Amino acid sequence: KPWVGLLLVVDLPDGTTSYATLNTAQRESYQWEGRPTGDPTPAPTPTSSGLHELTKLVYRMSVDDPSTEQIEATLEVIRSRLSTFGLDGTVTKAGGNQIAVELRDVSDAELVKRLIGKRAHLVFKERTCADPLCQEFTDSDTLLTGEDVVNAFASTNTQGEWVMNIQFGSRGAGIFSELTERIFTQQDTKRIAIFLDENELFAPVARAWIRDGRIQITGNFSREDASTLAIQLESGRLPVALELISEEVR
Repeated sequence: KPWVGLLLVVDLPDGTTSYATLNTAQRESYQWEGRPTGDPTPAPTPTSSGLHELTKLVYRMSVDDPSTEQIEATLEVIRSRLSTFGLDGTVTKAGGNQIAVELRDVSDAELVKRLIGKRAHLVFKERTCADPLCQEFTDSDTLLTGEDVVNAFASTNTQGEWVMNIQFGSRGAGIFSELTERIFTQQDTKRIAIFLDENELFAPVARAWIRDGRIQITGNFSREDASTLAIQLESGRLPVALELISEEVR
């Protein structure tokens, strides 16, 4: 079974950088000096099809009567995601609770739909044992979410694998520091459960106390998956869920 985990990065006072893994395979943690070889990599751009086609996507918001704030926030998040992805499109309210997105020369419509449609609500929870044998678990809220992410980007690690890098702001870094200290020193399971849109991504083992709020997430990502998720987190979550109700190419 493929393993997934977090590579946790800590800058030390002597100028070196320490790394420790959190992983789902219960592998031994490791540390070394230096910095990752992977650099922030621009996302793949699903354009330049050469077909000169117009793709129109219409989404319905999950609330029947959205407020002006919800509509404007939704439009802004979609525009930010498209712009960061290198796409030049038009995003408008289409009446009622619908949003219309028009893009020209899209070569990978499925990738664009995943980019737009996922709400990208990231949540970190503390996983504790629910029975003496630790065969059942309970996940507790930590108040740490994607709203605390101030920077996210895709890169490759020293093994050439695609990863997603996350930097928490001061509030999030403080919560994550307290969480990893408690889990590392007191918790039997030593796990942090990470959820995206209420679906569990993974529950890595915490083998270090992380103070600076920087993490690197691995998990057999493709370049597209890592880049798309990073852009969604960087742009912020959608205020409401979206459902694709119409797709037209002309």
